[in-house]
Amino acid sequence: MIYNNIEELIGNTPLLKIDPASHGLKHIDVYAKLEYSNPFGSIKDRTALGLTQQLDFEKLKQQGTRLVESSSGNTAKALQIIAARHDNQLVSVTNRVKVPEVEQILRYLGVEVVALPGRSECPDPNDDDSALAQIARLERDNPGAYHHTSQFTNPANPQIHAVTTAAELYQDLERIDYVVSGVGTGGSSGGIIEYIRQHQLPTKSIGVVSDTSDFLPGIRTEAELFETGLFNRQWFEALVQVSSGDALAALDQLVRRNGVLAGPTTGACFAALRSHLADHDTLRPDGSRQTAVFIACDRLEPYMSYISKRLPERFGQRRHTDIFDLAVGLEESDACQKTADQATWQWLLQQSATLVDTRGVKPYNLFHIEGSLNYPEEILREVSEQGTPFDQGRPLLFVCPRGDRSLLYANLFRRRGFEAYSLAGGLLAWRAAKLPLVRLARG
Repeated sequence: MIYNNIEELIGNTPLLKIDPASHGLKHIDVYAKLEYSNPFGSIKDRTALGLTQQLDFEKLKQQGTRLVESSSGNTAKALQIIAARHDNQLVSVTNRVKVPEVEQILRYLGVEVVALPGRSECPDPNDDDSALAQIARLERDNPGAYHHTSQFTNPANPQIHAVTTAAELYQDLERIDYVVSGVGTGGSSGGIIEYIRQHQLPTKSIGVVSDTSDFLPGIRTEAELFETGLFNRQWFEALVQVSSGDALAALDQLVRRNGVLAGPTTGACFAALRSHLADHDTLRPDGSRQTAVFIACDRLEPYMSYISKRLPERFGQRRHTDIFDLAVGLEESDACQKTADQATWQWLLQQSATLVDTRGVKPYNLFHIEGSLNYPEEILREVSEQGTPFDQGRPLLFVCPRGDRSLLYANLFRRRGFEAYSLAGGLLAWRAAKLPLVRLARG
């Protein structure tokens, strides 16, 4: 079949029935929607098409207007390819590109990457330096120079998935009992749900999110979902948390038994499907088999560094001790902890200790201990594997909501020669003791 332009190849992706031995469900047929078959390699090809199909690129060219988006992955890649075909360019404002191969692809394609290390990539109304705030500043300071495609709020994002992704599913399968999809911007999952609601279908939607202490490319933790205006919790029957370990174990089944060369987020969707539907593995009331679909959202190849870091033995490398594998004995635990009381507050002031708050950007901005540094756990975990970013001449006090994860970091840094502590009971104990906190001013 001959096509006139690359955009015509976006959509109409295959639906593959998964080997039952891979999922173990007796009464449910499982299918994968192979979105990595899109020409640029992911479901975000549809998103980029939806965000750009109404643009007058000739007018943007005449005005010298470039596209700008908050993306560090597949959306940025697809937007840049489409923009470049019209002599335009994408400026990607992102907290950081977390997978090296993805950054290489973006730069090869000509994306201008504006990095905001340590900041949230998603809309955060409480963060003046977030990616969205930076984009708003660019638009304000350079009138007419940028067009924000706004994947987190633009209704064209879910709409393209309602009229293409969802419609294709129901063309191929007469009845679908469950759709399982990762939740990133909420665009693809939201579009499928929109179609289901419009047509009053009995399909249940299962959203997949990353475990709170882990990172899965392309999806968010449940706590981060507030950041996208396209997400509605009430639309989902369940949100299933998946760790990177469980995602990669499920991905093995897809790759080795089914030949599905998809990325880690697809593994997370398959893992969530298996765990959630294990409790729903029955025939329909009429005696027929149920049907479930999960989204295979992008390809495997760009994630080799991500996978090799977590499964080094597959690549002939030595596995390093993961921070959460550390065992903390009672003596170590007692030695590591500072009580949430006035004495600890005075110690912080007198010792000029480095106070490290491991929560995300939004909760940190809502309230925190004065003088603390915000190292979201995902970032702290990564930099801790690479080295020790703090001054060894100053004491360290790690803080988390309840004091459990901060205890692990305190123990890790003690083993590296630091005078390091964890706040016992975490910020909940600090707040209960009515000790000083910096709170976001509400207007």
